[in-house]
Amino acid sequence: MDENWYPFKDTTDITDISSPLLLLVGEGNEYETAGVQTYPEFSEQVHISVIPFASHLVHSEQPELYTKVLELFIEKISTE
Repeated sequence: MDENWYPFKDTTDITDISSPLLLLVGEGNEYETAGVQTYPEFSEQVHISVIPFASHLVHSEQPELYTKVLELFIEKISTE
């Protein structure tokens, strides 16, 4: 696998995003789980959720949890 196949430089720079941001990852993907935990250091607008019993395809592996977390996020940002 080519290490440079994904534009990580473009996706890691969130400094220009001023709106709330929710990042959902599955606990089964250790690299995504470790990586996502660094994003709140860059902005208070970043919220993360690590979904148990899921890996890369969180939305299909844990659809109920995914939906609930997304609903809670939307409720929270709607009241701010």
